[in-house]
Amino acid sequence: MRARIRSKAIQGVIAAALACLSYQPDADAFDPDGGDPLVQALVDEAENGDLDVDLNRLSMMRRLSMSTSRALRACVAEAAGTLATLEPTGAQALLRQLAHDPASRVRLAAARGLARFIARAGTRQRATVESGWLHAPDEDERVAFALALGHAAPDFLTDLALHELGRDHRPRVRRAALASVRALLPLQPEPYVRLAVAHLADPDRRTRKLARAALRSAEPRPEIAALRASPAELRESRHRFRRALRGEPRPVSHTSRSLV
Repeated sequence: MRARIRSKAIQGVIAAALACLSYQPDADAFDPDGGDPLVQALVDEAENGDLDVDLNRLSMMRRLSMSTSRALRACVAEAAGTLATLEPTGAQALLRQLAHDPASRVRLAAARGLARFIARAGTRQRATVESGWLHAPDEDERVAFALALGHAAPDFLTDLALHELGRDHRPRVRRAALASVRALLPLQPEPYVRLAVAHLADPDRRTRKLARAALRSAEPRPEIAALRASPAELRESRHRFRRALRGEPRPVSHTSRSLV
């Protein structure tokens, strides 16, 4: 077994490799004695003096996102969301990459990472970011955004985005939006019950099933049938969303959810 050298600089590299400050070991985790090949290569480079230990956090995340370990890629996906104010463009590119990961575990982590990104974004930045993901041409990216909204603050931007995603032409996106609707129902029942009711007539059978499950999870309300949005309400919602994209101020009255 090779000698184990652990200078402070090398320990810093390993700490970054262990999930960019948030990695939690599990069955598919990093093993310093011969686990993930990419992490081991990073350690070897550091011990041989070949690695620039001043690599910024985004560069390290990019390298770790190529790991063969699903656990490590998932960790990188969640950690990328913390770079909203530091490396917004690079962090979003990394999240888009991981939203296409072959492992569902990593794709779900990318959605949580995007939720963290949105939570850290300023009002104007958030509207721009959400519009970009909402209108992404790629289905996997729209699914990631729809799932991320289940961790977001239940405010008017979230409501409008879920309404638009609920009309997406791809059933996977609509089902992801319903999953977030169900998660937000306990916080703000009225707007999310309305969104779930709208899906009871969805052409996709699985989407209709999810809508019924979401409504069953809500407290019974006799006025559910009356909660369908009128055309005038939908037009006003679209106007509010456009105003938000232009950066016009609007008070947010709902309580923000903290991300776990």
